[in-house]
Order: sequence, then C-alpha cells, then structure tokens
Amino acid sequence: QEYASSPDDETFRSLAHTYADNHPRMKDPSRPPCVRGDETFGNTGGITNGAAWYSVKGGMQDFNYLASNALEVTLELGCDKYPTTDRLEELWQENKPPLYQFMWQVHTGVSGLVRDALGGVGIPGAVVTVRNVTKINETH
Repeated sequence: QEYASSPDDETFRSLAHTYADNHPRMKDPSRPPCVRGDETFGNTGGITNGAAWYSVKGGMQDFNYLASNALEVTLELGCDKYPTTDRLEELWQENKPPLYQFMWQVHTGVSGLVRDALGGVGIPGAVVTVRNVTKINETH
C-alpha cells in the first residue's frame, strides 16, 4: 500500500505528532511492535499514514474530509484492543496529556464567520482559501 497525501497533509502530520510526541511510549523506537516484523511506528515518530498502513474503502474519514472539511485522525493507542480493567487507570494516565494537547489544537487553526460587509449577514458558499493548501473550502 502506498502513502496517500492530501492537500492538508502537513496539518494531519502535525496533529498526529501532537499526540505521539506527548505520549510516553508511542514514539519510542525500542517499543516492541504489535505485529512481528512491523517496526515502523517507533521509527517514524509514532505515526503513520493511514492509507500506507491499511486502506479503508468508503470510510467516514475521507467522506467527512471531502464533504465537510473535517479533519479526522485515527489514534491506535496500543496492541491490546481490549485491555483488562486493572490496566485502565495506567492507560488513562498515559493518554491524558497527549489527548489534552491534541484537543488544544482546535485553537491553532482558522475560525470565524464570513459576513456581508453591509448587513453582517453570513454568506453561504463563500470560498475560503489557505495559502499553500490546494483544497478549497466553502462556507455553509
């Protein structure tokens, strides 16, 4: 499978690194892999491109990105999909700081309303462009 970039690839990578960089083990190159022979996560800063890892045809992430400009990131928190209850507190403590830092990123983007200069009324369908990003965004 191949790396699939989007016009917002730099933003997706930054969001993924925000989580991985604040996690105590996610980007550790000495961390044992989940699958024998898969040494990639620790050697790539704890992140991967979803399509390069496994592709999901017709997934909500692509639909939401294309239809509503929503940026979605999948977080794979560990090898064990069903940890025992005695590990939950430890896992929460490991993931709380990166989760808070990840959520804080909502304040680093562009937000606002596109309004008519005379009446202050919102303008649906206004085109918003970002320098060096080829994806065009429209207001709703």
